Amino acid sequence: MKNNPTTKFYFKVGLLKQYYYIRWRLWELQCWLFRITHKKLFLHPEKYIPKNTYYCYTDKGNCPFWRRIKFLHKRMNGYCHYLGKADIDINPEKNKHMVYRYSINDDVVGKTVAEVRGKYFPSSLLWDQCKECDVE
Repeated sequence: MKNNPTTKFYFKVGLLKQYYYIRWRLWELQCWLFRITHKKLFLHPEKYIPKNTYYCYTDKGNCPFWRRIKFLHKRMNGYCHYLGKADIDINPEKNKHMVYRYSINDDVVGKTVAEVRGKYFPSSLLWDQCKECDVE
């Protein structure tokens, strides 16, 4: 193997992918442990989710199901144990259904976000503790 910059770059990228894969698998383990240790929350979850607000918190405190995935980017690091989904799971789903109604560019109107911007455009606001669940 030659010692050129391209080889070093791909080696670093490969290590980075392995690092994030391991971190994600550990996160999945933490989620599984949360479900086991907090069984009482999952019996009647609507009782514990904040009411009459669009956010995962109130003046009384945070929703017990909301967590932050610390190793992800700050605008994609929200996770909801109630939904069992993170921002990175919700974004591709939302982008398939969100349609542009108005735009400066007339070619965009009527198309979905996934068609225009790509499937990884950040449209979920779980990272900002905005509710993505339907519990009112």
